[in-house]
Amino acid sequence: MRTSTRLKMPSRSSLARASCDFFMTSMRFFAAKTSAIS
Repeated sequence: MRTSTRLKMPSRSSLARASCDFFMTSMRFFAAKTSAIS
């Protein structure tokens, strides 16, 4: 049981990190698009 939770923790953290990176990149793209329009 302990090992399973241990294995789940890193994957969860990496998933959160990936989602954060995706959010940052999307925001950057949105900012670039708005700046290009204006």
